Amino acid sequence: RTDTDKTFTAWASDVLDSAVSREDKISSLFPGLKFVGNTSNGVVIQDKNEIIEIKITNSNFSCNKDKGICKHILFTCINPSFDP
Repeated sequence: RTDTDKTFTAWASDVLDSAVSREDKISSLFPGLKFVGNTSNGVVIQDKNEIIEIKITNSNFSCNKDKGICKHILFTCINPSFDP
């Protein structure tokens, strides 16, 4: 872009810092949760020693452990690895 004084290196550094900050914030908001991977119809996360499946059907999220909007669904939605 021509409307900025930042070099590419400074911009890239800012992007990496933001990504690390986001991961740190997610970890502090959801301690014990870990993103395992995407599936064909949702995601798998780990909650301490328990595997949790989040399924997505017609834009509706459901958790195999909790009813309604739970911490697992919120964690999934804000996780940068989530690929709907």
